[in-house]
Amino acid sequence: SVFGGFDYKISSNLLMLVDSFQFRLKTKTDFAWPRSKFEDIKIIETLLRGNIVKIRSDSAVGTYAVDEYNLKGIAKAYRRMREICR
Repeated sequence: SVFGGFDYKISSNLLMLVDSFQFRLKTKTDFAWPRSKFEDIKIIETLLRGNIVKIRSDSAVGTYAVDEYNLKGIAKAYRRMREICR
């Protein structure tokens, strides 16, 4: 999921770019979710191999945000999360 820190535009989609791969997540209030378990798995696999993720979202008040994150260290963090959440 993606937490924006603000309410998203009602019935909108969030655009996630992981290097050259594109995903659209369905928004609900201030969270965005993949549409299926298959898409969730594909996003995780892509993030683990990626370098940069960019997220573009529309707010409920008519503005938009573009956030960019470096994915260095995500594989180590993911492995640790999997250990903790067994």
